[in-house]
Amino acid sequence: MPPQLYDCSLSQPILVTEPRGNISSFVTDETGCGGSQNPWRIQASAGQSIKLTLLDFGPADPAEHCKVYAIVKDLDTAKPDTICGGVLRDPDVYSHAVDIRIITRDQTAHFLLQYEGECLQGGVNVTFIVLPAFKM
Repeated sequence: MPPQLYDCSLSQPILVTEPRGNISSFVTDETGCGGSQNPWRIQASAGQSIKLTLLDFGPADPAEHCKVYAIVKDLDTAKPDTICGGVLRDPDVYSHAVDIRIITRDQTAHFLLQYEGECLQGGVNVTFIVLPAFKM
């Protein structure tokens, strides 16, 4: 999804249109897309889930302090979750709809958030189909 096709000053979510991919901190740094005013939105059908995995290119923090990379808001629960850099973490699984706000201030390292939609049917993971949240 090329960010240059969107006006990131509109203060509305930017819909991610692929069932799996990466969200880059560099893109948010360069374009402002995916920041606090216009988060990335990933939405799947009800009953499906979204898995996020942090790919951190920054140095590890031996003190394990949280360097806030992103805030993920699960739209079903409205519960925010902080994605921290510099520490090891397992992939996170959310409900079928999330907003992701990349925090770029004071960041010297870049990272990717790898996303994938999943549905567990008979023990087999099935990739989801993204539903449009709004039309541009």
